Amino acid sequence: MECPKCQGLMIDEYLADGVSNINEWRCVNCGAILDPVIAQNQQRDSQAEALPSAAVMSFLDFRKTLALSKIIGSCCSTPGDGKKINLIIQSLLNEGNTVELDFHGVKLVTSSFYRAAIRDLSYTYPEKFIQSHVSLSGLSEHNTLDFEFLTS
Repeated sequence: MECPKCQGLMIDEYLADGVSNINEWRCVNCGAILDPVIAQNQQRDSQAEALPSAAVMSFLDFRKTLALSKIIGSCCSTPGDGKKINLIIQSLLNEGNTVELDFHGVKLVTSSFYRAAIRDLSYTYPEKFIQSHVSLSGLSEHNTLDFEFLTS
């Protein structure tokens, strides 16, 4: 048998692990070891690597938009409402989605709502992950007066 790594000579070895005998192949040249478990894992890994190229999906396929005016209403002001949105965001992120918070139709957004909804995600996720997976749309200066958290 030829080594898949270096094309060297593979020899058949039996190892006793105290419970059973393990049959494996070892390369006399590079020391690579092949056994049924390794071969099965390599096959599984190669199939998993082939999936993305076979089923290429655009970034937007996993984007979920939360229309805050429909979920909360036109006034996003309480930390309790922010926590409600935070839990929805976390659930969507944990499913592998990206999240867009749509503020169209919202007349007021307070910093306490924003802190509970968005900034508190930093307790669970790294900041770079949040920046790349959560986006905001539909915000304007008139509905975020004294809103100190949007710049960070």
